[in-house]
Amino acid sequence: MTRLQTLRPALTRLDAALAHEILRLRARYQLSLDEFRGLYVSDEQVDALLSQAGMPPPTPAELPPLQASSQLAALIALFGLCDVAADLLLLALAPDCDPKYATILAYLNDDVQRRWPTVDLARRLFGASDELSAALDPAGPLFGTGLLVPAAAGEARGAFSLVDFAPNPVVSAHLLGAAVRLPPGVAMLHPASEQAGRLDDVAAMLAAGGRPIAVLTGRKMAGRSEAVLGLAGRLRCPVVRLNLGSDASPLTSLRDAGLAARLAGALLLIDPGPAGLAPVASALRDLPVPVFVLAEEGEPWRPALAGCVALEVPFPPLGRDESRRRWAGALQRAGLMSEAAAQQDVADRFRLSARQIQAAVESLRLKCRLVPGQRGSVGAASLQAAARDQASSGLSALAQPVAPRHGWADLALPLSCQRQLRQLAGAIRHRARVFGEWGFGGSAGLIVLFSGGPGTGKSMSAGVLAREAGLDLWRIDLSTVVSKYIGETEKHLERVFTLARDGNAILFFDEADALFGKRSEVKDAHDRYANIEVAFLLQRLEAYDGVAILATNMARNVDRAFSRRMHFVIEFPQPDATLRERLWRQALPPEAPVAPDIDFGFLAHQFAFAGGDIRVAALDAAFAAAAADAPIGMTLLLQAVSRQLLKQGKVPQASDFRQYHGLVAEPDESTLRAVASA
Repeated sequence: MTRLQTLRPALTRLDAALAHEILRLRARYQLSLDEFRGLYVSDEQVDALLSQAGMPPPTPAELPPLQASSQLAALIALFGLCDVAADLLLLALAPDCDPKYATILAYLNDDVQRRWPTVDLARRLFGASDELSAALDPAGPLFGTGLLVPAAAGEARGAFSLVDFAPNPVVSAHLLGAAVRLPPGVAMLHPASEQAGRLDDVAAMLAAGGRPIAVLTGRKMAGRSEAVLGLAGRLRCPVVRLNLGSDASPLTSLRDAGLAARLAGALLLIDPGPAGLAPVASALRDLPVPVFVLAEEGEPWRPALAGCVALEVPFPPLGRDESRRRWAGALQRAGLMSEAAAQQDVADRFRLSARQIQAAVESLRLKCRLVPGQRGSVGAASLQAAARDQASSGLSALAQPVAPRHGWADLALPLSCQRQLRQLAGAIRHRARVFGEWGFGGSAGLIVLFSGGPGTGKSMSAGVLAREAGLDLWRIDLSTVVSKYIGETEKHLERVFTLARDGNAILFFDEADALFGKRSEVKDAHDRYANIEVAFLLQRLEAYDGVAILATNMARNVDRAFSRRMHFVIEFPQPDATLRERLWRQALPPEAPVAPDIDFGFLAHQFAFAGGDIRVAALDAAFAAAAADAPIGMTLLLQAVSRQLLKQGKVPQASDFRQYHGLVAEPDESTLRAVASA
């Protein structure tokens, strides 16, 4: 028997009330002869209604007792509904049960467009008693709990007696089993067999009859939702999840989600989203269901829940040992074998949640094309690639991803600088051990300053470090972060650090003195807010537990407060002649056609270019060679060098090119004037 069929006996009481009202109208107004009933109201009908003004409403005939199904009876008992309230609920539910009721209601409402019950019709059917008025009160057992809602057509009506009402779709779905969609942002989740150990205290309070609001604090994908599903599995009940970031009204969404949880005997899991708990805090205090709230790490949720019985349950990131155990267990369950050193390395490099680790291992199993029961093996590179895929950060709106293409062999730097970079690479790899196991405390972050002139290898070195660590590298786009509006820069920076933390990314602030510049004396409001931005950035950097690299051309412009907090400060000097010759040779790829007349030694000793300038000049010569369909030779390189000098504001002299002066054309007068004016 379907749920609809179980409601048929209950509807017999409503059928009797509707039949009585139809007969009463026909007897008093002879409206059964009016073929335009519901479409047209005649003068005679209006006169008849006016003549009856002030008369007491008729008393309904004796109705048969309510034959409630077990599910309807349980709902009536759960909400403590009286007989009149139960009649009103069935009246509203009738059009969802059978379309014929919509036609009957339109007939009785004398309006084909009003196919839902009205307050006036309810009074005519069940009598205008104090009990009925209490049941229809906005704060009463029907509207106050969300069982009934104003119908769309009735919300625009002014007179209370003409207000249309309908059942909440959640109630229709619960009683009828119909495919009624839950409101936006509300979803019914099935319990899981996940461990819910962190929620043992909450479970004990629920068993004792308490109703605390459990606030689960931590990062995204820290296993908070899984813990709630695990607790639901232990309690043998479902979970209703509410995302307050949907387009619907937060209070309306909370009302419907709370109603769904109450009807299903479910736990209510709330994700507040960017708006936070403030819009729904007052309504949370009165929810008669167990409530679990997700709060981001560091989010100020306590002021919104002041006056509520709230219990914080922290979900810290997986520790080093726990992360190793998760990797080992997930690989074993998936039938994948891997060396212990590879598992230890991937656990140290990536701070993934348990769910991310499980997803990474599942992707490896699919790539290995293993059938159930079959075993395979994965290497360290595959483990790191799967972990990196799970650690993608979603920073594309505020930063650009940098694909590392260079290795240690590509860095043409002094030995002292290379030694510092390798020490930094080791610190990135072992920071979890030092800050965690060895008890140095604080965040597990590293703040690094790269200082040196343009083109000295700062960006390339950042890419090499990211490649060595197996992490994503993101270059922060200052144009999208820095805002002229007060407070917007801080919001953008907060989002940058949060996304980078969740994605285990290395942040690269190029030209960092634009953000990390010295604080100035406060002379106006602009100076005050600029100093606030610097102070906020200083605090946020200290709390960041990832790797942040600040690159600047002038270290003296960086605020001293930042300089004191740098774990590594690496100076990138201008390359000497030996390094410049190496840079010139590296700038011409092996695949490029190169003429044998190139004098790399002369180029290196004669022109004190940085690595970036050398790469630009080599690329300039390559384009010229491609246009001439010729190999890259000394003439094209010297001409490219001449143009590079002009871009730097220097007029090429014959003495610069010495014996090769004849290969370089003299700059014209307009070019010289442009250089002079610059």
